[in-house]
Amino acid sequence: MDYSAQQILAFRIYQDLFSVQPALAQKERQRLLKKWHPDLNSDPQAEQVFIHINQIFNKASMRQKYQTVRINHTNYDYFFSHENNIYTVYYLDQAQIILHFKHKATSLKNNIIQNLNSIKTMLTHHPLKARYQDILDIRVLATDNDDYLKIAFHPRYLPLILVKNYIYETQDWKMSAWIISRLFDTALLLQNNDLNFTGCDVNLVFVDTVSHYIIDLSALFFSTSGQMIALSPTQVKAIFPDAIAHKMCDEDSSNNLIKFLALYLSGDEQQLGNLNLLDYTQINTTLIQQILAIDCQQSLYDNYKEWQTHTLKKVFSKRTFHKKELSLNELLHRI
Repeated sequence: MDYSAQQILAFRIYQDLFSVQPALAQKERQRLLKKWHPDLNSDPQAEQVFIHINQIFNKASMRQKYQTVRINHTNYDYFFSHENNIYTVYYLDQAQIILHFKHKATSLKNNIIQNLNSIKTMLTHHPLKARYQDILDIRVLATDNDDYLKIAFHPRYLPLILVKNYIYETQDWKMSAWIISRLFDTALLLQNNDLNFTGCDVNLVFVDTVSHYIIDLSALFFSTSGQMIALSPTQVKAIFPDAIAHKMCDEDSSNNLIKFLALYLSGDEQQLGNLNLLDYTQINTTLIQQILAIDCQQSLYDNYKEWQTHTLKKVFSKRTFHKKELSLNELLHRI
């Protein structure tokens, strides 16, 4: 059936336009996209209709990736989850996550809320407040149950763990290098306000799909003021993946954390830092060599300056903003 532009734009669900039979639906989608392609259709709304047809179709195909979890008598649809020995992270639609704690966690939950509020208060008077607006937009949605915490933030942010899949598949190492630069930014923000990392969980790091800025919820949740006590492997294991439990966290662990995340983003998924164990056809060896050269005894600022002024030029000839934008749909198709 042929619909007008106004009719198609009014449709909101898959069944309005497409058959429940996948083969017929795909055929109808191709017909509609050809008809409403802005290069082939002079209707002033053609481009808008073309985009809308794709959105309706893709939203339905994405729903097949979703599962349901029941927490505290409520069902939540999620597209991805990850479990450690403290909590399970569920990634919900509309840039929300749930931390489902394995045990009653009133103190940890209160500490997360207190840390986040302290950092937001500090940013309220920060000279670069606008630069960190997305951190100020983070909201903890009230939960009366000690078992879980629901958190919302800007929908432009997507999980780093999914972005990493894209980087690995496409070998887009320029994106990983740009994200690493933003990790330095976040670490410096915390350090300049007398905060230190005390833990890191890559499953709580999110990437702005446009600017590639970082929201590292684990850094915000697990930061402490004052001097940090060196962590034992047992303590580190509580937050870090097992692969780096043996690595030392000193009084300023920020360099170590960035080095760990940088290796993870650059093809060394086990963060072993051993080029002999990596497939040279699947990595940028120059980038990994530069990451390994980060001196953890040097100040965080000096490492950042070295990264920005020399490292990126060594690896990519010049330092330019990486313009690739990602969508949740694109990343979900890689799961």
